[in-house]
Amino acid sequence: MEQPEPTTPLPSPPLPPGAADVLRVDHPLLAEYTSRYRGHPAATSSQWSPDYISSSIDMQQFRGHSGYVWQQWGDDVFRYGLTTYFTCLHDRLGLFERLDEDGLFGAETYDIDGARIGRDLLDSITELNFLGEELDISRRDFTILDIGAGYGRLAHRATTAFANPHPHLDCGVKTRTPPWVRCAVIPDWRARARRKPDRATRWRSLH
Repeated sequence: MEQPEPTTPLPSPPLPPGAADVLRVDHPLLAEYTSRYRGHPAATSSQWSPDYISSSIDMQQFRGHSGYVWQQWGDDVFRYGLTTYFTCLHDRLGLFERLDEDGLFGAETYDIDGARIGRDLLDSITELNFLGEELDISRRDFTILDIGAGYGRLAHRATTAFANPHPHLDCGVKTRTPPWVRCAVIPDWRARARRKPDRATRWRSLH
């Protein structure tokens, strides 16, 4: 297989089996959520209109460069390289040794010293190190409510890196979860409300 140029993104792997059946705009669960929240004050938006979402978000490439998270600025490989080295210097929890990046679902990634690196991985390592420094999350038994968790990036990384967090998430309500889903999904967070969250997190990934 022809190798990509060092300054171009690595190719994204093909979709896992079954993913295309779920990641589609006409999925019944998506229609249910749309109906449930239609007219709710929290769903009012000046930018995220149905037209904007349909034109800028590819369901099957939801980790790619889009209106949710920008990943392209020009000279990207150098930016990613410098950010990787900076993150390594401040990785007190050694997360680079426990977490990796597979590039699935359109994530823009680069080969940095033999490792596949993307913004998803770098953001998560930075945020988890912050939580480790401020809350000792790597050694304490924590229940975390991740508000605005998106596709579950941080919860996926946290539950991979640590054995102790029990994240309560607002990113999904499902009874069965495919193995490739990045979100530590709880079927109904109310059913686990007996254990109240110790902390709530709200991250803003700047474009």
